[in-house]
Amino acid sequence: HRASAEMNYGYVISFRVLSEPVILSAVFNRSGSELVTASIDGTARIWSAVTGKRLEVMAEPGGAQLYSAAFSPNGSMVVFSSADGSARIWSAATGEQLTVFETGSGVNDSQFSPNGTEVLSTTESGNAIIWSTELAGPVSTLEMVAHSLVDRQLTAAERSAYL
Repeated sequence: HRASAEMNYGYVISFRVLSEPVILSAVFNRSGSELVTASIDGTARIWSAVTGKRLEVMAEPGGAQLYSAAFSPNGSMVVFSSADGSARIWSAATGEQLTVFETGSGVNDSQFSPNGTEVLSTTESGNAIIWSTELAGPVSTLEMVAHSLVDRQLTAAERSAYL
């Protein structure tokens, strides 16, 4: 039994096949059950770390190279850093894009804060930017946040200026 126990300390699962693009970044989720990859063709993939099965494919809309990817602490979202100057947050479960942060300069890396409420991005221009993830989500989430922050109706002038 000792030999089989020692064999369980490490194993190799290969996710690279000839039809897949070059992977620049690969990161496990907190539990180690899934991993996310960022590729030079602008696609990101979520994989089962147990079976090697591809679970989701997400594509950067312009096809720009993705430099890095990371899971949120609870694993519900992933953030990708792109050569096009954006950091995009996607739903890990559905592959739906939730929000995009624009920097104007290639984004080298993005990571979630330990509580998942912020994303820290570094750019090719030498900046480090902290973004709030509070507004990352569907329009209904944005409406709920807006209603919680605003306690009055817009004036006629505000409606004509902003709506």
